[in-house]
Amino acid sequence: MKKYFSLVTVSLMAIAMVIAMPLKAFAASTDQATEKFDTAKRSTLTVAYNADDTDFEAVKVQLYRVADLTAEYDFKLTDGFASSGLDLNNLDSSDQWRTVSDTLDAFVQANSPEAIGDFTLAPSKTKAVFDGLTPGWYFIPQVVLICENDIRTFSSVIATLPTVQEGKWVYSFETKPKSENVVPTYKDVKYFINVVWDDKGNEQYRPDSVVAQITHTGGAAAKDAESTKTSVASGKVAVSTVSFGAMVAPKVMLTAEADEAPAVDAPATADGSENVTISSAMNWHYEWTAKDDGTVWNVIGSEVPHYTLTTQVVDHGWILEYHIKTVPTPVPPTGESFPWIPVVLLSVSGLALVVFGVVSRRRSHE
Repeated sequence: MKKYFSLVTVSLMAIAMVIAMPLKAFAASTDQATEKFDTAKRSTLTVAYNADDTDFEAVKVQLYRVADLTAEYDFKLTDGFASSGLDLNNLDSSDQWRTVSDTLDAFVQANSPEAIGDFTLAPSKTKAVFDGLTPGWYFIPQVVLICENDIRTFSSVIATLPTVQEGKWVYSFETKPKSENVVPTYKDVKYFINVVWDDKGNEQYRPDSVVAQITHTGGAAAKDAESTKTSVASGKVAVSTVSFGAMVAPKVMLTAEADEAPAVDAPATADGSENVTISSAMNWHYEWTAKDDGTVWNVIGSEVPHYTLTTQVVDHGWILEYHIKTVPTPVPPTGESFPWIPVVLLSVSGLALVVFGVVSRRRSHE
């Protein structure tokens, strides 16, 4: 029996399309269609970026196939996204959709899965068109355009293709990602990372620390030199001269026993990123302060054995939540740790019983 998207999901979709990121283009319930679903027919996705009024360098937009659409109308993660551990079939709130989008953004940056298509945006070509798409779940990461006078950020796009409109299956769909123009205030802004563990009863499998990669693009440093006037897509840094030089040294928040959090250096790297270690001794919290100069920040959490990771982007912060996935099977003790004494005693006792039985039998025959 086929499974269908509920009316609640469709209603939430309509609300999220207006007020929330990412932009989502969902397939409606299959029972709303008056015709048979053609699994062999290909779809076209057109994404219109509102950037006709500005000047920017050409930038590549990439499309990823996250999941296949099964015959039962379920989504099954593709090989490239299987390690994300995401469940795409039980999403019933805008918060869950946002978390999936943020997680996919970070996953693409961290793992660089193979894109199934790309399109180069330019001032005269701001509609990205992808065709020949088989039924499935598609994702376009957040796109950042560093323009002449501002920095324009476009929300990521989630699309399940094909869609249903007025009872008919639609195999050609066009959408417009929500955009935001960054207007720098040049005031100090505090950013933070919180690490959360969803592993009640299995806390012993947590590591002592995790590593978070902080990347940044754009900002005042990018506008100071002509060589840095470029574009960044899918969160991938293309500005080699951007550094952490404009930021105030990050502060590490220690446990309550610490009177003052010591400053930590923020070494610059060629690709505009740095790795920071966040540990239980820091209450799984890290923060830094930087000027609001138009810089776009991103955070990528490291993988942890036996856990899956979801990322949630909040105001000036990132929540990295690790969910217990598999509990390790206890390994039988070997070597010196093996309980030899009980085994020896049991063996001797068994042998004694055998001897006693033999002797008793002989005496009874005599």
